[in-house]
Amino acid sequence: MKATQKAILAKLKTSDLDGDGVFDREEFKNLLQELGETDEANLLFDQLDVDKSGFLEKNEIKTFTKMKVMEARNSTTAQLVKLPPLQ
Repeated sequence: MKATQKAILAKLKTSDLDGDGVFDREEFKNLLQELGETDEANLLFDQLDVDKSGFLEKNEIKTFTKMKVMEARNSTTAQLVKLPPLQ
């Protein structure tokens, strides 16, 4: 397991304030704040909550985790690959 994925999973555990294994909207907003992302929290929650239960359950959280890992990988790759300026 990559360090980024471990970090995200650790934040998931600490952000589940009541320890019930699912995230309500407020817990999810707190998680995004810990990750340094506060823009569009409600929109992202609504997109991830595919069953419209009002909670992010394990499969929905897994989708979020995969998305964040891919973003981190893309960001790292973009930093490593420096293209020459266009002329």
